Amino acid sequence: MFADGGTIAANPELPMASALAENGRASSDADSIDGACQTQWECWSDTEPTESGGTCGKCCVVVLEGMASLSEVTTKEKNTMAKKSKKYFGSRFDEGKCRLACQARVKGVVKIQPLGKAE
Repeated sequence: MFADGGTIAANPELPMASALAENGRASSDADSIDGACQTQWECWSDTEPTESGGTCGKCCVVVLEGMASLSEVTTKEKNTMAKKSKKYFGSRFDEGKCRLACQARVKGVVKIQPLGKAE
């Protein structure tokens, strides 16, 4: 679920970015998301969703509700958020409320707000 009320289903075996990409809410091409508040990434691959990502920090989303319905935060994800996401998103970034869509897996109902383009 998104802050705007939109919903999509996510496969708990795949990172959140998989569902976002399949539903046109995420892209590796900043121009394809037309300035809308969407998720952008550079390091994640939709052809290898569980073997990629976690290094660029651009796919950061704010978890508005349901943090407990996400997979545990890994050390790699914590480090990337602390170093890269904080740099890209500045004051909009809150480490306690944010997750990387390329790493987090959805296990239940979660309400998110993508932070938008990171350029």
